[in-house]
Amino acid sequence: MSDLKPCPFCGGAAFYRGWSTGDKPSKAIGWVQCQICSAKGPSVQDDDNAEPAAAAVWNLRKEHP
Repeated sequence: MSDLKPCPFCGGAAFYRGWSTGDKPSKAIGWVQCQICSAKGPSVQDDDNAEPAAAAVWNLRKEHP
């Protein structure tokens, strides 16, 4: 898994969450969420593995000053 930046709201550690639709072809849906305050990044969808895309979106945001 890619390194995730800390939560921009509380500084807590973040983790990946997701699931697969199980359809054929299956679609993976995932997002990154803070372990402390439960802030959630946008959901992303991918054919195989949404984890890298979700991590990239989470890490794109600007840092809190």
